Amino acid sequence: MALAPQHPDDAARLAALRSYEILDTDPESEYDEIAHLAGAICDMPVALISFVDADRQWFKSATGIDRRETSLTESICTHAFLGDDILEIADTQDDPRTIDNPLCTGREGFRFYAGAVLKTSDGLPLGTLCVLGRRPAKLTPLQRDTLRVLAAQIMARMELRKSLAHAEMLRKEVDHRVKNSLQSLASLVRLAARRARHRETAEALSTLQSRIDAVARLHEELYRSDGGR
Repeated sequence: MALAPQHPDDAARLAALRSYEILDTDPESEYDEIAHLAGAICDMPVALISFVDADRQWFKSATGIDRRETSLTESICTHAFLGDDILEIADTQDDPRTIDNPLCTGREGFRFYAGAVLKTSDGLPLGTLCVLGRRPAKLTPLQRDTLRVLAAQIMARMELRKSLAHAEMLRKEVDHRVKNSLQSLASLVRLAARRARHRETAEALSTLQSRIDAVARLHEELYRSDGGR
């Protein structure tokens, strides 16, 4: 079986893939709709959004088949990583890369494959948006362009979710630091108030303590109203 060579920087590729936290997540309609659209426009019975992990190929969306993953020995998508454009195999039984692939042999085997690579902004391949058919075929230029555009849309969605998750993490970190700072300041003011020798100083520190408490309550309310908890 013709296995595709490993990506030259596979460690960085896998790290990038895991940074999106998409592996083994539940099916989602927004990805399923893209896969359905790709299959419909390309007139293919099967469409997949696949991601290539260290030892498996996992499908975020799979239309036309029931499987959610395959072994790398069954992966056609890894061959797509070797090029910069869409990999199209007009007849899998006439191509040395796929002629003995278990997915492509037998009466129900796939005879056609086309996949657009899902790449990071750094050019690291994560997987593909691919379509498969059970008879030899050829995509039209419009169908190829559609696969490219839909693959770019998948990556745009993933990048947006990653950015939102990072922003949420930063917001929580800021909240934690503000709380700690207010608590530390409140402790210092209480300590100073206990040591105050003059009534005016004690009253001023008490007023300051009240204002710190008010700021802490306001921060808590703002955080809650913004969906922080």
